Amino acid sequence: MKALIIHLTVGLLIAMPLSPAMAQELDSSGKYHPFLSDTFNIGFGLWRPRTELSIGVNDERIDGSESQSTGSLDFRWRFTKNWSFQGTYWELNTAAGATLNEDIEFGKYDPPKFFLKDSNVNAGLDTKIARLFFGRSFFRTPSTDWGVGAGIHWLQLDAFIEGDLKTDPKQDPPLTGRAEASAGVPLPNLGIWYSYSWSPKWILITRFDWLDVTIEEISGSLYDASVGFNYQMSDHFGMGLAINYFKLDVSMRDEDWKNALIDTSQTGPRINITWNW
Repeated sequence: MKALIIHLTVGLLIAMPLSPAMAQELDSSGKYHPFLSDTFNIGFGLWRPRTELSIGVNDERIDGSESQSTGSLDFRWRFTKNWSFQGTYWELNTAAGATLNEDIEFGKYDPPKFFLKDSNVNAGLDTKIARLFFGRSFFRTPSTDWGVGAGIHWLQLDAFIEGDLKTDPKQDPPLTGRAEASAGVPLPNLGIWYSYSWSPKWILITRFDWLDVTIEEISGSLYDASVGFNYQMSDHFGMGLAINYFKLDVSMRDEDWKNALIDTSQTGPRINITWNW
């Protein structure tokens, strides 16, 4: 949560000194960035987050971090003056390794099978995330748009742990084992956004979504935020730069894992090309 506050604060502080300077760009007709008035907007982006991952398996924790690049897709449809529909999609695969401090039993086997204490194992998480959001603008001027809404984050989570699997410590050679847990559910969320344009070319865009929910085998919390700028290069094309932050803390109950705890955060810059009309 500290990282989220830092990124949002930095973005707003950057915008403050820019606003007076860029105000001179306002033309005599008082036009502002077309994002505030156009019906459709599509963005194709490249996001490079730093991913922190912690997987808890039956009281054992496996931690790791890495940086990687992934593509993203954004879509917005303003179907009335004050109502809009937004969609976002991205996916990331993250892996980690650890030496176990205790035995971990997996599955319903007879005899039982274990990832044994002091053995090296790898764990990973594949995430596919689609955000669908309906929003209502409550405060609109030619230069600003502030609103709230609700939607869902569709999460497809595929976690795994693999390593040497034994039925007893004396087994040699060990088996190569892999245990997996998978879940795909829609998690409802609330969100707010704020946009401010000080010229026909520039706009500041911020948004923040959150949830804290329990649905069937999944319980946890989610934070999804972004702060950035867009520069309009022509009537229908622009370029954007933003800082995106995504954090997910979930508990999944699975017959093989018994109880899987997954904490992951993804923070990093995203550059995108936008098309609006």
